Amino acid sequence: MSYKKRFNSNISKLQNEEKLIFPHRAQRIQISSLPFIPIASNYANILKIDYDSALELAKFTKCYAYAYQLLGSILYKNKKNKINNDVLLIFDQYLSEYVYEIIYSGLNETSQKILQTIKEDKPVKLAELVKKLNKANPFISVYRDNLIKEGILCSPAYGYIQFALPRFDIYLKMKN
Repeated sequence: MSYKKRFNSNISKLQNEEKLIFPHRAQRIQISSLPFIPIASNYANILKIDYDSALELAKFTKCYAYAYQLLGSILYKNKKNKINNDVLLIFDQYLSEYVYEIIYSGLNETSQKILQTIKEDKPVKLAELVKKLNKANPFISVYRDNLIKEGILCSPAYGYIQFALPRFDIYLKMKN
């Protein structure tokens, strides 16, 4: 069971617990990716950088909330205004330890194999993935849909998939 499913399952258990009143009254919020422009604006204001540089930083995070917060924190604490190797090392370490390892370990073997087959953070034709895995398209499509729902993959164009998480390809390379 994936981390997100376990998390949602635990939330459901809390919400269905009759003796706990607060979860029944609390507004339910679905978390999605952050808006691109405010991320760039915050980077520009807080890091005191030009807007074009801030846009590049926002693009780097893929609007993933933890990546946005983590990158900003690393840059601010280290008095940097752009990404360099030192920043990348810290960024990759934190993403790997605190997020990606949890996400990946919660996936089933087939989902893990699909992610490992993608290799790079660029759009991949679903037909190529089907061919590489030697599985039927409907079989792969079910897993693709689940990985998209989990927020690990996205579909940038019809018939293509790509990592939705920043530097997830690097995590997978370090893992193997």
